[in-house]
Order: sequence, then structure tokens, then C-alpha cells
Amino acid sequence: MVATARDGRLTAERLIGMAPFAVRDADLWFCGPKGLKDGTLKGLKALDQTPRRVRFEYFEFA
Repeated sequence: MVATARDGRLTAERLIGMAPFAVRDADLWFCGPKGLKDGTLKGLKALDQTPRRVRFEYFEFA
């Protein structure tokens, strides 16, 4: 789990570094604001680590 206030922003590079497997071989499930999804998936694609499937739940802070 990454909490931005505590750990800093989640990036594609950080996600790849945290995973004990190739992200491109996995299903990715996460939740957060739309920008998180868009930025993370764009970064993963640029690094040739696009996950097999993505499941995402949006939420925004008021």
C-alpha cells in the first residue's frame, strides 16, 4: 500500500520496483483519482510493462 502523504506519489517506476514479478504478467487492481490511473498506465506502457488486465475504482477527495 502506498499512501501519498506518507510515502510520496505512486509512479510506474515505483510500482515496478515494488512488485516481485513483471507487472506486464499480472492483473493490476487499484483505486484512486483518475489522474493516478492515467499516469500510472501511461508510465507502465512507456516501460513496456502494461499489465494483462486492469481493474480500477475511482474516488476523489472532496
